[in-house]
Amino acid sequence: MSSSVYYSAFHPAENSVGAKGSAAFPDTEDGLTLFLTVQSSTVPTMPNGSGGDYSASGGFFVVLRGGTPVTSTFSVAGRVPNTNWININSSTGEYTVTDPGTNAASAVLRANIEGTNYDLTYSLSKSPRGIDGLSAFLTNESVSLFTYANGVVVSYSPATGSFKVFNGSTDISSSFSLSTVANPQGLSVTYTGQTYTITGGIDPSEENASLTIRATGSGDWAGIFFDKVFSLSISRGGYEIVSSLPGAGDPRRFEGSIVFLNTDGKLYRFVGSDWTVAVDGADIIAGTVTAAKMGVTDLSSITANIGTLTAGVIRNGADTFRVDATNGRTITQTGAFMKVTGTPFGSSNQFIEWYGPYFPNLISCTEANAVYYLKTDGSAYFGGNLSAGILKTAVQTSSLAADASVETGNYGSNGNTIQVVLSYYAYSESPESFYDATLEGRNAFNDTVIAWGATPDFSVSASKSVSASASIALDRSVNGGAFTNGVATLNITTGTETIFGVQPVPGDSAGYIVYTRTFSGSLTYTDPQTVAQNRNYRARITSRAGGILAYSLNQQQRVGIVSTE
Repeated sequence: MSSSVYYSAFHPAENSVGAKGSAAFPDTEDGLTLFLTVQSSTVPTMPNGSGGDYSASGGFFVVLRGGTPVTSTFSVAGRVPNTNWININSSTGEYTVTDPGTNAASAVLRANIEGTNYDLTYSLSKSPRGIDGLSAFLTNESVSLFTYANGVVVSYSPATGSFKVFNGSTDISSSFSLSTVANPQGLSVTYTGQTYTITGGIDPSEENASLTIRATGSGDWAGIFFDKVFSLSISRGGYEIVSSLPGAGDPRRFEGSIVFLNTDGKLYRFVGSDWTVAVDGADIIAGTVTAAKMGVTDLSSITANIGTLTAGVIRNGADTFRVDATNGRTITQTGAFMKVTGTPFGSSNQFIEWYGPYFPNLISCTEANAVYYLKTDGSAYFGGNLSAGILKTAVQTSSLAADASVETGNYGSNGNTIQVVLSYYAYSESPESFYDATLEGRNAFNDTVIAWGATPDFSVSASKSVSASASIALDRSVNGGAFTNGVATLNITTGTETIFGVQPVPGDSAGYIVYTRTFSGSLTYTDPQTVAQNRNYRARITSRAGGILAYSLNQQQRVGIVSTE
C-alpha cells in the first residue's frame, strides 16, 4: 500500500535555475528532489477568453536523487475544472495544457516513486484583453454631391466607403457587421460586408444629411461595437459640362436646364421637349451685329452692300465659275478647257490671263499648252484661226461611254512643229443627303462628316484625294494612212472628292450633305514629223475603273484634242 506526501510550499531548486516558474520539494529524507519546470502560467486571450496560445504553458515533472533522474510513474491526481485541459505522460513526466474553458484553473500532478506518491500543484490563469488596443474609422466620412439647379443629385457614386476596425495593427473588420443606428433624412443605404453605399434619399430642398453606422463584433469580438457618423452635403451648380446631350429619361431634361457640350463648345438650354442653341432673331438689338461678326453659308432674297471683299470664294453650284478673292483670280472652266484671269500664275507666274486645257493646278499652265495668253511682260499669244501663220484644230466629245473617242479629222499642215494637247475631265455629283432639324439629326450629320475625314461645323467644305484609273490613248494618222495607235497615253490615277454640307440646327433648319468627284489631266505631244502632210489625231478611252463617275447626278466626261502648228 502506497503513502502520499503533499507539499503546498515551493522554493526554486538549485539545479532548476532558469526554468520558467520552476518549483521543487526540499530534499527529502531519502535524498529526493522534485519540481515542475512550469509551476504556473498566465495566457493572454481575446476579451471573451478565447484565442489563447497554450504551447508554452506546459513543462516537465522532474524527480532527482543526487542529481540523477529517478524512475517514476506520473499522473494527474486532480484538476479544476475536471476536464482534460491538462495531461501528463506517465513515463516522461511531460505535461501539456489546453484551454480549460474558465479564466482560472489548477491541477495536482503526481509522481509515484517506489510506492510513495509525491504531489505538486500547477495553476493556470487567463488574461483577457480589453478594448484599449481597438480602433475604428470610416474610410470616407463625408461627401459633397453635385446637384443641378433644381436640386436633383447628379450621382451618388462618391457616397460609399468601408468601416474599418483594427486590433493594434491587425485588421479585424471582417469580424464586424454593419447596421444603421440613426438616419434622420431617410437616406437609401445598403451594406455589403464592411462596405456602406448610399444610393439616394436627399430631397431637392435639403442641403445636408447624416447617417450613424454601427459595427458590431462577433466571435472573439462579441459584445463590442463602434458607432461612426457619415455626412453628406450638396453643391448646386448652374450647368454641367457634357460630351453628349442628355437623352430621353435623363433627370437633367427639365425646363430651364443648361449644359455645356464640349464637342462643339456651345451652351444648350432645355426648352419644351428638346435641347436648343437657337437665339430668336427678334431678341437681337437692331444695329448691334456688325459684318465682322457674321459668318453665314446661305443667304437668299437680300439686297446688300458687302463693302470690300478681301477673302473667300464666290462660285456657282457646279464650280464651273468662281471668283477667288483670296488669291485675286476668276476661273471659268467647262471641264475640258478653262480660262483664268488675275494675279500672276502659271509655271513661273508669267500669266495674267490664260486659256487652254483644264488643269486642277495652275502651275501646269504654260506657253506650250495655251490656246492664248497674256503675260506679265506685256506679250500676248493667240493660237486660234485668226492668228497669221498658225494652224489650230480643237475637238472634244462629251460622251459618258467607257470607251468614248473623238478625232480631229484630216487637216492640212505647213510642215512646221505640231503640238497636240490631249485632255480628260470627269465630274459626278451625289444626290443631297438630308438630316432632320433635331439633336439626333445633327449628331448623324457630325458622325457622317467625321467618318468622311472632315471636321464638323455649321458649314462644311473639304476635299481629299481619291484613287481611280483611266487611260486615254492618242492615235495619229499621216496623209490619210492608217492610225498609229498609242503615240502617247494619258493615265489618270487620282482625283479629288469634295464634301459640301450645312449642319442642321435643332428646332430650326434641316441640314444636308453633297459629294462631288473630279478627275482630270492632260499631256502635250509633239509630232516628230515636220512634213507638209495631212494629219488626223484620235483620242480614245482604253480603260476606266475605280469610280471615275462614282455619283449619279450631273455626270460629265470630256475627252479633248487641241492641235496647234
